[in-house]
Formats: sequence, structure tokens, C-alpha cells
Amino acid sequence: MAAGGTEAFPDLGTHCQHSDCNQLDFLPFKCQGCHKVFCLEHRSYKSHDCPKSDHNSRKVVVCDICSTSIETTGCHEDDEKLILEKHVKFGNCDPQKKKKPTCAVRRCKEI
Repeated sequence: MAAGGTEAFPDLGTHCQHSDCNQLDFLPFKCQGCHKVFCLEHRSYKSHDCPKSDHNSRKVVVCDICSTSIETTGCHEDDEKLILEKHVKFGNCDPQKKKKPTCAVRRCKEI
């Protein structure tokens, strides 16, 4: 964190760590992805092109075999495939749990 402030208060505020900005900000924002400090204008992931913008995103992968929802955080498509493989490999996948399609009409027995 770069030192900032004024002559009267040398420890007050920090400079924005965006490469084109370096603005002294008295209420800086710390990015939860890259852990750098930014001003109001560059605080969003998109505005400072954060390399870890998906670090805290939550996604759900649905198993095709048993229809179980598996929550994932901050992973890519390749990681999702590995998660599904682990799900099947460790015996968490039960094909009998898969919901069978039913008719939307009340009390209808047809599929």
C-alpha cells in the first residue's frame, strides 16, 4: 500500500493502485479479488480489469445421472467436469434419486 496523506496528516489516505490513476483517496476500496487498493472510480472488478474477478462467484453444476445440484465457487468449465467426475467416483451419485418426468396436469398419471 502506497503512503499518502497531506502535510498535516501524512498517514491519511492511500493512492489508487490502478496504473493510469494514482489518485490520493481518503476512503479507498480494497478489492476482494486481487487485494489492491482503488479509488471510487476503479473499485469495481471490471473498471480495474481484476484478474481474479470470479474468485467469489457461486455456480451450481447439475449431475446428469442423479440430478443432484453441486455448488461450486470460482471455478471454470474444466473444474466443473472434474467436480462431476469426483461426484460419480466417490459414490455420491445415485441414479435412483433422479426425478422422473411427470405431467403438469394435476392427478395425471401419464408421463
